[in-house]
Amino acid sequence: LKEYLPKEINMIKIQVLDYKYGGGGGIDFNNSVAGTLDVGDSEDFPLSMNFSVADARNLNSRTGTYSKTFKIPATKNNNRILKYSYDEGYKLDSNTISNEKECRIEVDDTLSIVGLLQVTAIGKASQPKYYSCVFYGNNVGWASSLGEKMLKDLSVRNGADGSGWDNLNGKGNGVNLEANRTEIIKTWKADNAVFKSTSAVPPVQSASDIPIVYPIVGYGENNAGGAEGRLQLLKTKHEVKGGAAATVGYYGFYDSGNPYPTPIPSMDWRPAIFIYDIIKQIFFQEGYSIVSTFIDSNMFKGLTMLLPNFRYNNVDERVAANSIYGSFTGTAYVGNYSKLTALTPPSYSPSDFRWEAQTIHWDGDGLGGTNKFVTTGNSAIYDDSSGFFTITEFGFYDISMENIGCFLSSVCEGDSDNNQVVYIRISCQVQTVGQATASSWKDIGNAYALTYDEGRVYDCNSGIPGGVPGNKRSLNFAALQMVNENQWLNKGDNLRFRMEYKMGHNDSTDKTMGWEVFLFGGSNPENNDSDSNGLLSIVQRGERVEYGQTFDLKNVIDNESTQMGFLRGVIHAFNLQFTTDLVSKTVYIEPFNDFYKEQKDAIDWTYKVDLSRVQEDKWVQSELRRELIFKYKTDSNDKVVEHVGNTYWDGILDELPYREFTGTEFPSGESIFENPFFAGCYNSQDGQTYAGAGTTNQTPYRANLWGLCDTGAVPTAGSSCRPEKGYNFVPRLVNYVKSSNLANPPSPIRLAAGVQVFGDTDLMQIVPGYNVVDTTTTLVYANSVDNFTFSANPRNPLTYGSASQRTYDYTTNSIGSSSLYKGLYQEYYQQMIEQIKANPRIKTVYVNLKLSDINNLDLRKLVYIDGYYYRINQIIDYNPNNNEVTKVELVLWEDKGVFTAQPSSF
Repeated sequence: LKEYLPKEINMIKIQVLDYKYGGGGGIDFNNSVAGTLDVGDSEDFPLSMNFSVADARNLNSRTGTYSKTFKIPATKNNNRILKYSYDEGYKLDSNTISNEKECRIEVDDTLSIVGLLQVTAIGKASQPKYYSCVFYGNNVGWASSLGEKMLKDLSVRNGADGSGWDNLNGKGNGVNLEANRTEIIKTWKADNAVFKSTSAVPPVQSASDIPIVYPIVGYGENNAGGAEGRLQLLKTKHEVKGGAAATVGYYGFYDSGNPYPTPIPSMDWRPAIFIYDIIKQIFFQEGYSIVSTFIDSNMFKGLTMLLPNFRYNNVDERVAANSIYGSFTGTAYVGNYSKLTALTPPSYSPSDFRWEAQTIHWDGDGLGGTNKFVTTGNSAIYDDSSGFFTITEFGFYDISMENIGCFLSSVCEGDSDNNQVVYIRISCQVQTVGQATASSWKDIGNAYALTYDEGRVYDCNSGIPGGVPGNKRSLNFAALQMVNENQWLNKGDNLRFRMEYKMGHNDSTDKTMGWEVFLFGGSNPENNDSDSNGLLSIVQRGERVEYGQTFDLKNVIDNESTQMGFLRGVIHAFNLQFTTDLVSKTVYIEPFNDFYKEQKDAIDWTYKVDLSRVQEDKWVQSELRRELIFKYKTDSNDKVVEHVGNTYWDGILDELPYREFTGTEFPSGESIFENPFFAGCYNSQDGQTYAGAGTTNQTPYRANLWGLCDTGAVPTAGSSCRPEKGYNFVPRLVNYVKSSNLANPPSPIRLAAGVQVFGDTDLMQIVPGYNVVDTTTTLVYANSVDNFTFSANPRNPLTYGSASQRTYDYTTNSIGSSSLYKGLYQEYYQQMIEQIKANPRIKTVYVNLKLSDINNLDLRKLVYIDGYYYRINQIIDYNPNNNEVTKVELVLWEDKGVFTAQPSSF
């Protein structure tokens, strides 16, 4: 009978959109249609659609609406809309529709689906014949748009300029950030991604504009060269000692020449960024808003992505801005330095030596030649009128001088043959910022042309080696090149190079002596008319963010991570499910347990199922095996996590992974579900930041990212060995933990951390409830196991396996008993996995779906059929012009109840 029924034919329209918005902010579709494509005969148009959220066969899959490839004719109308892309001279980047274009498919004015249209192929003979196209909707739209966009390029709207980081938590808040004590402490006002509070009791809370926070986390040795058991949180000389306001150095010298008592600055702090802010910005960039109870929860707002390396992604730009390279052209003549002087007293002793020095002006003194000191990098660093190089940023510098030569002439003026040359050298000197007296210069390197050789001086009568008494002697500084590697300098420090010579005599009858030194920017001063191979450079080591520096947030996001990679890491951790309303530009996100709506909201399809077609229950060929493992990404540079994995977790290289043996109904082997972006953290206290000898405080339980010590030993909380700081770690997902402020804190409070602020005697503690570090009374740290938390209700661990945690009652200064708390697997995956384990089948049925069913389709709703509830796994090949029923895959929904925290199988 069916053969004689009239075929249902619906009019299909594909509209290319250029979105226009109405006065209320919604899309004005009537004015948004840029063109309607010809589809040919709607009766034969093969529009075949698939609808899904996630596939039960692949636990990591997140899908959406998409079509099979269909063809549209190459009519004049379609050629115009597609901008004649069939032309051989067509350039891909000139026509965005060859990538993706906003579009809407309408069927008989009843079904309207918004998504993206992509042209995948063009068929032609002598003339174009057709275009092959694919339609993407639901989640596929924004996921496809994200593509391979780099995380560092997070934008405000559909760009790739990093402006999203500039305005992450308020306009302009991500630029010109300062990595110093004041700014580090300011970030501790943040309570979470949304709120910040003052240190008052009780705290006064307001909206947060803080883009990053600096929690206590271990990266290796702390306060290198400083007091033991301390974190480095340095003040400037002016902040500690007063005096000239300009003395803002962290490391340097007083006017007396004595060094500051500070250790060399070391960045013991690295920033963390709230996950909430990043996800919001990613979807805002794509033009979407988020609706999610989970993402708006206090728990999620306290999650951060740790930037464990704190390195620049624009190293070349930084180096060019803060470095100078000098070379020479022409004769490379710099200048001459002469002296004719009386030497007293008349009797010989070492004190009779006369030391003379003059600042070198590298661009010469105008005494002939075609010399030119050519600079690259930031040429403004050098001022030839003073001969000073002024440092433009804090940090470490490599200072190098190569192939600089001179000749020495007229050494033995006077009546005696007993005049002597002790040395000739070029010295590099620093004047610490704010130390402006004539005596405040300090040698930091020397290059000798003639040296004080084993206590012996050179006698003019005997002749300077290689020269003739009274005549010139060619000398070369290249033999002892000046290379100062990894020299710490403050912003505003001055450097100068000095021509220095020390002469003397050992005869009481001679009272005069003369000499003249000619300096050239070349290694062969005898050939001064052509030699110009001299080099002089002051180069910042621009890879790492160092203490005192200024940076933009977008420039410290690594060069490898993608935005989609970051999202996949968060999705994996919390088993997030997505569905998207493309008309309202809204993405609905929840963990599996909360994504699907209640049974009372289910759609009844009992009478839509075609009982004449065979239903099939097929066992899921899923990734589940008899051994089930959930873990973070392995970080080969984290040797402690590697050690505990091999020691305690049967070789699974993670901290507290989840493992379970599922049973013989599953195939043998391992199913490993590894987070694709984040690595796991080893969490412990740290005896090397315990606040100093004589204290009874303990340090907070925080994340520690450690390699091996120099001896090859594995560092532990109680050991004294610590590795050098690592700079090649994988990003971490950690809790941001902030202590509470107390009106009447007990004494002593158990948890604290020690800091060094200047010299070894300028030591303080960060103790909750006490005003001991400037104005802060909070202790801020990060971890993935929230042990000793400042709350009666600790956060659940961020490890996949469940973990034991203890509370800390700061009002009584006591630590509670240990309890087991659910890890990520039990909290977010167990309900789903138990459903699959109880009924590892996908039911295939054939359903009579109408346009209205598809138009009102909500994949978050369960389906009710004959007394059972199912979630939709896939709707396959729905064709609005086909009278046939549609194939649908379903997965049985069973509420498996509440699970208590259980340890993993180790």
